[in-house]
Amino acid sequence: QIETTVGPGSTYLDLVGQGTTYTSATDPTLSLSTDATDWGWPDTSDAAVSVDGDGDGTGDVFDDMGNTASDFTASIAGFEAGERANLYVVCVLRDENDDFSWGASPGALETVAHLKPRGIAIAEDGADAADSYALLLGTFTADGLGVMRVSLGAGAGGRTELDGLVVAPATYHSAAYLEPVGGWDCVYDGDADPTTLGWTHNNGSDAWDGSVPGDPGGRPGGVGVLVEGPHVFLRIQDTGDPRDHGFGDPGSNRKIMFNKDLTGDFSAGYNPLTQGVTLYFRARVPFANGLPLDDYHPDGGAPTEAWSVSDGYVIHDGGKGTFGLRELSSASTISFSLATTAIGPDNDATAGEGLTMNRLNLAMGATPSGDVDLNDEEVGGQNLLPLKPQNWKDVWITIVADTSGGGGHRADVYLDGATVPQSFHLSPGDGTEKHDYTYLAMGMGSTNRTGAVDIDFFYAKEGIHVPEVRVPFEVVEVRYVPAPGAPRVEVSWPSLHGQTFKVERSTDAVPAWEELDDTYPATAGTATVTTYIDNDVAGAPGMVYRVTRN
Repeated sequence: QIETTVGPGSTYLDLVGQGTTYTSATDPTLSLSTDATDWGWPDTSDAAVSVDGDGDGTGDVFDDMGNTASDFTASIAGFEAGERANLYVVCVLRDENDDFSWGASPGALETVAHLKPRGIAIAEDGADAADSYALLLGTFTADGLGVMRVSLGAGAGGRTELDGLVVAPATYHSAAYLEPVGGWDCVYDGDADPTTLGWTHNNGSDAWDGSVPGDPGGRPGGVGVLVEGPHVFLRIQDTGDPRDHGFGDPGSNRKIMFNKDLTGDFSAGYNPLTQGVTLYFRARVPFANGLPLDDYHPDGGAPTEAWSVSDGYVIHDGGKGTFGLRELSSASTISFSLATTAIGPDNDATAGEGLTMNRLNLAMGATPSGDVDLNDEEVGGQNLLPLKPQNWKDVWITIVADTSGGGGHRADVYLDGATVPQSFHLSPGDGTEKHDYTYLAMGMGSTNRTGAVDIDFFYAKEGIHVPEVRVPFEVVEVRYVPAPGAPRVEVSWPSLHGQTFKVERSTDAVPAWEELDDTYPATAGTATVTTYIDNDVAGAPGMVYRVTRN
């Protein structure tokens, strides 16, 4: 409930004890460790409004007991290096004397009068009893080890009670890369049923009944367009083999696969895997975080169970996967899937954590075969690009015919705005839906596998196109530095050499902006981020910053 209240994609991390670690129930890749000096634990007096994250029925909180010398630090592990997120602290507010502050600076003190208007009410009775509010700390960036650290507490005399932290998406970005010159040849934007846009699912890898996940009138799993904040995307869920649980064919949802005929999109006679092709998609593997995911229905009839993990997919049946391309002339198939180490019950398998694709089969080389899948063991090896598939990933791929690595093709993968690719030599598969044309494939087409994927978009263009990075103009980080006696705020945004900016601030986010600098220069040289340091923040209850590019 607290995650839904704070906003789409949020993850709650409970404070469960001094020097202990809490792993999120929603996103098990994230964990919170605490180090509290001179704080009272456990405080059960406000159990009625605190979150019982550890399930012991107490809903404990940390209480500094009004000790101004107390200090509290928290570390959140499990991010990708450089990943950004908004962090909220969940405070229990007992009366008007309670406070909350950052780090070691009493000047950062915030009292209830400031907190409630700026916070998100988690539990508010409108009377004199204790309330609970989520307070935005700001946007944080994970270090090289994927850890975010925050210092809390050290109030100026009031009482501070902390219940937990909430991690929320920092922002919803546009695509990391610009369109290639001339635009894309084939476009799917994730905001509509693919069958309304020229995709078909009349093939041997599909048994979709037309229902969406969570539809009580449909079969388990399915396909549907979902909304999460400003994000609109397609969700595909394969729950296993519902036939073994009383949901027979046709339309059991035991496998789901869409195909798009490229005859009208590519030039006449163009052979994309022979002559070169560029693919671009953004996708993630979802958690059960409030949006619909049906229970597992394992192959073989094992008991159903809740969809409690982030479960990706693999390469199967001769090179088929979640995003793929089949070339008619060479009878070749190359595909890509987001894989996870967490998998479903019974007959499922994992390729690891990352982006998986056709394996390299040195015995077959450039000859299409069925031995390019996860479980094949021919000499060559699996291809896996490590990444955190639970995050939205921008994946730009160019595929060229290349036998130098012992296979038939080379895939150059550009990830999340990177301009230098990671290259993989692979062999083509022979998996086919028996169409008499070259086609794109999108789905989860294996009966005995389980998985789910969210797809923001999937584009294709004939030829090899190196991506150009899109640089969104937005504040990427606001960081409070609680230096004793000299606190400051650091505001950062993307920039290029020679640009200038107007920097403004406001104490209450109303149109009463104070101009700090009207021609602040971008960082010189090749740097792509500029930082403004505001040293005049002592005693301010809160601050909002605005940056305008001149």
